[in-house]
Amino acid sequence: MAKRARIRYANKTDIKKPHERITHVGGVNPDGKPWKRSIDEVVRDIESAEWEFYVEENGRRVGVVRATHNTSTSRRRPTTFNQTMFSRS
Repeated sequence: MAKRARIRYANKTDIKKPHERITHVGGVNPDGKPWKRSIDEVVRDIESAEWEFYVEENGRRVGVVRATHNTSTSRRRPTTFNQTMFSRS
């Protein structure tokens, strides 16, 4: 069974493309110690089924999943479905 972690914050850059804006996410472990992972690490964790990540606000929990964004050059960049949630100013 996968371990679960709540994402409580996201580190963003000033890049205009929402699927490239977030560089890291993090939260707090049950023991109170903070954790922080790069987006690439989170994608690997999701793909391996070792971890499940979610966000929660006002009692509503939403799972974070891996999605793919097709760029104009036909390259595929892994991203997370809920990145737009963190992209709002």
